[in-house]
Amino acid sequence: QAGDALATLAATQEPTAKMLASCAFAADDNLAEAHRLAASNPTLEMKALRAQLLMQMDRPELAEQLFHEMSVTDDDAAVTKITGALVHFGTGNYQESYLTYCDLQALYQ
Repeated sequence: QAGDALATLAATQEPTAKMLASCAFAADDNLAEAHRLAASNPTLEMKALRAQLLMQMDRPELAEQLFHEMSVTDDDAAVTKITGALVHFGTGNYQESYLTYCDLQALYQ
C-alpha cells in the first residue's frame, strides 16, 4: 500500500510531492529511484537533494559536478552553499566545508 501511494505521489507534476516521494524512496534505501525522481525537476533544491543522494551512492565526482552547475545558476543561494559544504566534506576538503558553514552562520545569525 505504501509503495502504491509513493508511486502515485511520484507521478504528479508537483515539485513538493516529488521531493517528498524522493525522500521517502531514499529513506527506504532505494537511492536510484530517489535520484531519478529528483532529477526530473531542475530547481536548486532538487539539485541539492540529488547531490546528497549521489554522495550516499558513493559518487562524489558527480555530486561535485552538480554543485558546480548550482554555482553557475546561483552562487549566493544558501542551498548552493550548503551543498558545497556537503560536497567539500564528502571529498575530504574539511577545511573548506567548515569555512562554508562558518560563513553561513555569520550570514544568517
